[in-house]
Amino acid sequence: MRTRGLIMVAGLLAAGSANAGTGCELRLRPETSGFFLNPTLEKVTVVEAAAVDPDRPCPFLAGDELLQINEQVVPGQKARQVMKYWESLSKGMRRDFSVRRDEQVISIIIN
Repeated sequence: MRTRGLIMVAGLLAAGSANAGTGCELRLRPETSGFFLNPTLEKVTVVEAAAVDPDRPCPFLAGDELLQINEQVVPGQKARQVMKYWESLSKGMRRDFSVRRDEQVISIIIN
C-alpha cells in the first residue's frame, strides 16, 4: 500500500532546509510505503522552493525529485534513517544533492 502526504520527512527538509544552509525553504511531498511510524520513502518531490536570502537564489525547483543527499540515498530508505542523516549534517557543511529534473539527473552543490 502506498501512502501520500507530509510525513516525518516534511520536518527533515522542509523546516530544516533554511537552517541547514541550503538557502531555501522547501515544501516536499513524500510518497511512502510500509508501516506509517517508519515508512519507506518511495519518492520525495519538491512542491515549492523559495529563497531565504534574496542575494542567494534557491537552486531547487518545484517538481525536483530528491535522489541523494551526499552519500545518503533517499528513495527506498526508511524515513527515520534519512532524517537522522540530515540532522547529523553540520551547518555550513557542503551538501551534494542528486536530483531528477525533467527526466535528467543533475547535481546541486551547496557550500
